[in-house]
Amino acid sequence: MTSSYNFNFMFQCNENDTKGTSPPLIASAVRGTVHLKSTKGAEDMALEPLAKLGNFFHVYDFRVKPGTGSEFIRLFNEFDYGDDNPMHKSSAQVKDGVLCRDVEDEDHFYLIGEWRDIEIHKKIRTEMVEMAPEFVKLVDSGPFVPVYAEIVTETPQDILDRAQNQN
Repeated sequence: MTSSYNFNFMFQCNENDTKGTSPPLIASAVRGTVHLKSTKGAEDMALEPLAKLGNFFHVYDFRVKPGTGSEFIRLFNEFDYGDDNPMHKSSAQVKDGVLCRDVEDEDHFYLIGEWRDIEIHKKIRTEMVEMAPEFVKLVDSGPFVPVYAEIVTETPQDILDRAQNQN
């Protein structure tokens, strides 16, 4: 059985601006390209591909126990940024994963990362299961297991350069 997944993400963020003078930005990833748009009406600006052709995403789509979303984030970050995280020790990890929270459901999350090799991720994931990190105890949607998606398209650099030059 073959499954196909199409992921488009959009979230609002603020630049690291201690004086509060920069406008908020909307960041979205559509068809593998990151776009930024100022909420004050600036045009979209293509930056770089979200992922590299031929690599893989791991995508965890899960829920946590009701009302524990903020605690989950705290425990996840504590483990993720700690010295014991085996994921961060692998050269097969292309880009560090990102934890995303559903804007309409504070107990629904996605964990996405880019890897060169699915089998290495699976092996390290087995090590992590044995470590039993605290954050996993808050997962309430069944096994904490990813789906894997191959990156099959990437915006060519000349198109990104043209888009950048048009802004």
